[in-house]
Amino acid sequence: MSELFLTILNMSLTASYVILLVILVRLLLKKSPKYISYALWSVVAFRLIIPFSFENKFSLMPRNTNAVPIPHDIIYQQNPRIDSGIEAVDSYVSKSLPVPASTAGASVNPLQIYTEIGSYIWVLGIIALLVYSIVSILILKRQLKSAQLIEKNIFEADNLKTPFILGLIKPRIYLPVGLNTEERSYILHHEQTHIHRKDHIIKMLAFLIVSMHWFNPLVWIAFILMSADMELSCDEKVLKETAENIKKPYANSLLSFAATRHILNGSPLAFVEGNIKGRIKNVLNYKSPKVWIIVISIIIVISVGIGLIANPKAKGTDVHNNYFEPITAEWSYDQNLGTDFPFLDYASDEIVIFHGYFGLFVYNLNIHQTIRSLDLESIGCQWTQGDNYCDVSVSADGNTVQLHPYSSESMYVYSISDNTLIEMPYLLMEERFDGLISTTDVVDVDKMGNCSSEAVKFDNGEFGYLQAYDWDIGALTYVRDDMAFRLFNVTASNPVAELIYNADVDGNGQQESIFIDKSQIDNNMPLVLSICNSDGDKIWSKGFSDSHVGWGSLFLCELDGKQYLLDYDPYMGQGYAEYTYTLFTLDEGREKIYRSNYLEFDINGVAELNPPKMTAFADEVNELLEKSILLISTVGGEYYYGPASAETFFERYSWLDLTPELYDSNDNLEMKLKKYNEYAVENNKLWEEK
Repeated sequence: MSELFLTILNMSLTASYVILLVILVRLLLKKSPKYISYALWSVVAFRLIIPFSFENKFSLMPRNTNAVPIPHDIIYQQNPRIDSGIEAVDSYVSKSLPVPASTAGASVNPLQIYTEIGSYIWVLGIIALLVYSIVSILILKRQLKSAQLIEKNIFEADNLKTPFILGLIKPRIYLPVGLNTEERSYILHHEQTHIHRKDHIIKMLAFLIVSMHWFNPLVWIAFILMSADMELSCDEKVLKETAENIKKPYANSLLSFAATRHILNGSPLAFVEGNIKGRIKNVLNYKSPKVWIIVISIIIVISVGIGLIANPKAKGTDVHNNYFEPITAEWSYDQNLGTDFPFLDYASDEIVIFHGYFGLFVYNLNIHQTIRSLDLESIGCQWTQGDNYCDVSVSADGNTVQLHPYSSESMYVYSISDNTLIEMPYLLMEERFDGLISTTDVVDVDKMGNCSSEAVKFDNGEFGYLQAYDWDIGALTYVRDDMAFRLFNVTASNPVAELIYNADVDGNGQQESIFIDKSQIDNNMPLVLSICNSDGDKIWSKGFSDSHVGWGSLFLCELDGKQYLLDYDPYMGQGYAEYTYTLFTLDEGREKIYRSNYLEFDINGVAELNPPKMTAFADEVNELLEKSILLISTVGGEYYYGPASAETFFERYSWLDLTPELYDSNDNLEMKLKKYNEYAVENNKLWEEK
């Protein structure tokens, strides 16, 4: 609802400028027929109900077509600004807007709250006006029950004080009882003119528009002036089409009915609705306008109408522009970042804009979320090197992105606030963001892993840049000072990531989400288990492969009322074994080890086994596994997913089963290890003697 409310606000602000110009033009057309100024209000209606328009270099609008007065992401901006096209207004209003608190944890912009409250008040206002209008009509209809039909759609009622029209599909004319023949004649002519011109429908639609923009006083003024022009033009038509001179009796009738209260609810059309003094003066002074005045007036209205309906054309776009529906970028969590590291294009206190071959992205730092993305391949702008290299420029305010393939004479302009994409002839951006410097001037890239080639320098001396410790998209991070923002998270954008469990593995009282990404299972690539915090940001991950060197297992262990991660890796190669377990929690994404143990041995008989030690190690592991559930395991080259019982993964030293003839069915694990040790040592000595 907040987004709809912001859209209505933007249309209302744009229309306010149009209303002021229409009022000015209306004064200039004082001597022209009133139907001409009446027609001019259609331009205001267009701006109040249509959120878009066409471009024209003769536009009279003061602002760029690629922006809206109030950006849709203003509620997330650290320093919210408007763009009305009038610098003085923009500066004053922007300085008056509330900004988020800078204290830790205060990430919500007060505008979010105000906008939400405002949207509810807006809806309540609409409901109140519509209820008022409906109730007024119902009361009026009840008062008209005694009205008598005299001919066609004309009714008389003895409790009426003024003539009017009521009805939408089949409008009726209601007259007071006792009108003389002359008076009845021109009053009927007046009301029938309304019906013929569909004024009863126009006024109802106008009232609905007013109800939608009820908070804007200029819209109410426009409604009142439009209604006045409607009546004045109708009066003039009656005077023009009546053979005899009826100015004086017509004016007397207006005066006699003027004591009746006016109805301002979009229905009905009363004979005396509007400025009575002005109407009487206009009737008495009416003269048939000269042709040249009519022609000039029509030219002025058409020119002004086109100028106010059209948006200003951007510089250098004299040819027809092509409009595209922006396509959202798609990516895989484990997808490679590409030959070239992603490029940082823009950074402020509120947003980060960056791109790679996999798309262009806008990340909001306040809500820790990507708010816009654009598939670059769909417009041929995914190349980061060679003749097809695409230059990316961002405007100083961070709202407009210009994408220019070097080999093309055209460019693509992407508006972030509007989410619009336009192809037009290339023209160098005038107010280009110039805060980029070489990252090598900021950090020692040799010690910082993979970094973007450029960084952003801020006024407070801080720097921002892109960084990743591996080449997966999921590892891409924006770093500013001592803060790091994971730009991609598995929950929001990876459709193949499967949620398997929720657990509190960092002890903060909030559940973390545990996912398994199975996107590369058919490519013999490691399956990645990821843990995301409550905000959806990945805080830890590990890959598990079905190849021998990638075997591993992870369990969720509950011990003493707390939840831990149990990483158990029983590795063996050519008979040499390294068995390790680690029981740990997470602390801001780092492993905080609670308990661990290590066991190594050789089953080839080259050295004595230690059955008591090996048995104790197995008992220790099994005690933990007894209190655990499986998350993932690839031990033995097979994939196992949780959540499931960990019992089948109890450590029993499965290699003992290769020589079942050595053991008695009553032997425990330690006895089996002793017998196997004797057998292995003996066979190894025999082999050495040979």
